[in-house]
Amino acid sequence: MAETPDRPHRTGFFWLDFLVAASAVIISLISLWVAQRSDSAQERLLAASTWPYVTFYTSNVLPDHRREIQLAFKNSGVGPAKVRWVTVSYRGKTYVHHGDLLKACCNTEGLSQLMGRTINSSVTHTVLVPHEAVSFLAVDRTAANAVAYQALNDSLRELHVDACYCSVLDDCWMVHNHTEEDPKPVSNCPPIPADAFQD
Repeated sequence: MAETPDRPHRTGFFWLDFLVAASAVIISLISLWVAQRSDSAQERLLAASTWPYVTFYTSNVLPDHRREIQLAFKNSGVGPAKVRWVTVSYRGKTYVHHGDLLKACCNTEGLSQLMGRTINSSVTHTVLVPHEAVSFLAVDRTAANAVAYQALNDSLRELHVDACYCSVLDDCWMVHNHTEEDPKPVSNCPPIPADAFQD
């Protein structure tokens, strides 16, 4: 004898059966919504715990009061920042090498000594850990390069530095020193420009 499949128990009252079924559907939908909200909250929490905040800054005096101009980036966030690329422009022209930049801004007495006192490095593909600062151009002041050094110091306000960086989750931002805005989120960093700053 074939067994008949079990059927949901019914009360015999249509409206009551309908109410029970509707309640089950509503509870299922609420459970699904809560689960989705929980996943979204977890994603936001993870993103917040890995959030980098990179800013560009310049300085012309070291903590020991020595005169040195620095162009640097600092990560003030709570997660590592992967710097994809940096561009440096002066008066509308973008420079790839620090020597060309110094010639453009400071071609005056003491330029050769100024360039001889320069420490430079590439920040492209650099990882900045939280609260780390890294300078990509540093120039000491001496008596021999004082005029060119002052020319460089005066030109800092005309430098435009742009950079793109990402978190370990590949959330990315663009930073522009010539605006006073926070870094802007972007879907991803554009490819490295041909005129990206190298050294």
